[in-house]
Amino acid sequence: MDQNDTALTCAVNVEWLNPSGIVIRKITYKQAQLRMIRNSLKEIFLEVSTVKATPIKIKLKGFKVFSNFMLDGKATIRFSEEEKCTVFLSNAPPSLLVAFLKLMAVKIANSSSNGLTKEELFKKTRAHQLSDKPNSFDDISPVTNAELARAKKMAIGKGSTTT
Repeated sequence: MDQNDTALTCAVNVEWLNPSGIVIRKITYKQAQLRMIRNSLKEIFLEVSTVKATPIKIKLKGFKVFSNFMLDGKATIRFSEEEKCTVFLSNAPPSLLVAFLKLMAVKIANSSSNGLTKEELFKKTRAHQLSDKPNSFDDISPVTNAELARAKKMAIGKGSTTT
């Protein structure tokens, strides 16, 4: 994978839902750039940005990708935990969309809290919030061969003996 796989330019619709599933806010961009970024706590976010608007950062946690129409350049990412929103992607180059979604899957599979216990993660988050440092975001690097091998190993381990 090359550096171009870490960003995707396409049409984006973002809808936020209330607990009963009704759309409370909707944003439509005819051309937006999606990037995967990481904050100082090593949490992964999806950033939706345009030329004029303020970027939207959505934490990549508890999401599901619907990719039935990926070959048409369309996909849907539904977040169910913290954000309760849905991101609709359309008019994307199919090859870049496939590469971007693969990058997302591999990076999420390899970042499962970096081996920290829940208590250690809570302490780290609390220390970060109490510090005076501003929250900084960095671009995510392309997939390395080691990350790809680790993701494949994790995917093989999830299968049952009958499949």
